[in-house]
Amino acid sequence: MHPMKAKPANSSKASNAKAAPRSKVSKPSVVAAPKSGACACGCGGKPRMGKFLPGHDAILHSMMLQAEREGISLLAVRRKRNKAARAKALA
Repeated sequence: MHPMKAKPANSSKASNAKAAPRSKVSKPSVVAAPKSGACACGCGGKPRMGKFLPGHDAILHSMMLQAEREGISLLAVRRKRNKAARAKALA
């Protein structure tokens, strides 16, 4: 067969044309900061990028573990910690 001759109609390009078009899936953002701009651990700090100030992801993790151990909500753990912090500041 001569290299310049046309390919038959059942080539791979023809079969790809019959395939269903791919749906476009939007990529999620890698790190999205909270809309308020506050640290996600609840400290009220403002991270320059990302969701947390350095080391504050561990604070949130420990609060989640404490909530699971005590069988209470994360909000209740935050309130307990804030109350303890205020009492310590006043003492």
